[in-house]
Amino acid sequence: MQPKILLFIAILASALGAQTSAQMTLATCLQIAFENHPAVQSGGWQIKALEADYRREKAGYFPALSLDGQHQQFFYREYNFRQQGLLLTGDWSAGNWLKNSAASAAQSIEAGKANLSEIRLSLAQRIAGVYFSILQTDLQQQSLDNQKSLLAQHSRIAEALWQSGARTRLDLLQTRAATIALEQQQKENHYRRAEFRNELAVLLNRGANELPVVANFPNHVLADTLTDAQQIFLMLQKQHPGLQSLDFQIRAAQLQRRKISADLLPHVQMWGGYIADGDPTAEGNYGTVGLGVSVPLYHWGQSKFEKEAAAASIRDLEFQRSQLQNELKIIAEKLANEISKLNEIMDLQREQLAISLEAFELAESHYEAGLVTNVEYLDAQQQWQENRLQLQNSQLQQQRQMIEIFLLTGNYPHIAQLQGE
Repeated sequence: MQPKILLFIAILASALGAQTSAQMTLATCLQIAFENHPAVQSGGWQIKALEADYRREKAGYFPALSLDGQHQQFFYREYNFRQQGLLLTGDWSAGNWLKNSAASAAQSIEAGKANLSEIRLSLAQRIAGVYFSILQTDLQQQSLDNQKSLLAQHSRIAEALWQSGARTRLDLLQTRAATIALEQQQKENHYRRAEFRNELAVLLNRGANELPVVANFPNHVLADTLTDAQQIFLMLQKQHPGLQSLDFQIRAAQLQRRKISADLLPHVQMWGGYIADGDPTAEGNYGTVGLGVSVPLYHWGQSKFEKEAAAASIRDLEFQRSQLQNELKIIAEKLANEISKLNEIMDLQREQLAISLEAFELAESHYEAGLVTNVEYLDAQQQWQENRLQLQNSQLQQQRQMIEIFLLTGNYPHIAQLQGE
């Protein structure tokens, strides 16, 4: 059995070695997507629009200046004349400055940035799902390739035993049937892998042929420290972009009431100019300056209704936040339970793998000695490979859960560090 084990290790090492020549990490995929995906670019332009809106609100702290030209024609019984003038007027809304009305727009910018983080999170979750699906098909392919190699060796042994008269041709037919079934699985896995790679290529705005092999995660990612749901929930509560966005939106809605109050404060008007007066009875042309105040009196409840709308918006956002908080509690429980479950399952799978490997070794030696049938040998080999693949898939699934926590908390640098970037 030792040569078979060495052969298996050599095949696996060569497959892994081939991947190291040109690999793309998950962090690299995310970086490319964040730079090129239309949804992210759209979110970036939304922030620019919010920043422009903030500057517009900030400009309201200063008087609005305008230049007014006028022409008047007077017709009296005895004579007529014309009067022309040019006036520079200023209208200053004191409330905008006193109430800091642009503060709401500033919070809207922060809400927009958090919303962009939400867009990135949604995109990152999809990319991570496709990325791990590719890794899973890679594991499946490695397992199938190794199993096919073992079947080829077994076929040569079965043929030699048949030619010597120790075994019947039935063993060869059974082995060939198992090989064909394996090749069918390889074809299915190949096309499934191609579908995932095509999807990843579209998400990264690249051609499928331009994508290198995706890199595996090292086994040290498999930490069992994050099994406390409360700890995970506290992390999500502090760093989840959805909660951050709603917090900023609530603050912006609260500050919107300042703007409503600012509109109720007086406006100060200032003006100055020069009048060309053609009245023959007057003293001629003259200059003028003036100062006035405009006080809002009654707008038929407009400000009241605006405050009611702002209060309703705040309550709506608060309930949205409570709902999202409840969802994050559920997510935290599921993540913690899944990681704990996988920890326990993998302990059993390792024990099962050791048993199936020993059973396969016995089946191989007993087959050559004529103590077991060919079907028993094939079953033992398949069971060993299935157990090994189950353990690898569980490890991959646990890695996926850990990465999900990092994504939900925006810990992208940690993801890069895990793969050596």
